[in-house]
Amino acid sequence: MAAIAQTEGDSARAREMLNESVALYREIGDPWSLSRALNTLTHYELAQAKITEAEGSALQALKTAAKVEYNLNALEALANLVTIHAQQGELRKALELAFFVLDHSASSQGAKKRVQELRSELES
Repeated sequence: MAAIAQTEGDSARAREMLNESVALYREIGDPWSLSRALNTLTHYELAQAKITEAEGSALQALKTAAKVEYNLNALEALANLVTIHAQQGELRKALELAFFVLDHSASSQGAKKRVQELRSELES
């Protein structure tokens, strides 16, 4: 539903819906869905240039996923942190995380593709 709201140009409603999802998954104790929703929220915050909020959401996603060993969601959060660190001018941190995501066998193709593109930009 948040994706539909975003497609219709209602970013505020999309973010509100994602925040509701995060709260619900916390309440019912579903760490997989919670970490996934936090990663999605991170994408929305990055798209709106809300870097501080995005970093907080990405770190929450990472901690939640890592705690229960949901590697796919943890690696997605790390891929988001690559973008965040790059935008904050923390190029060394961004590159270190990029190499980790690229080398990890559990990283999704989407995460690897995003990180590879950003790594190429950072190295040049």
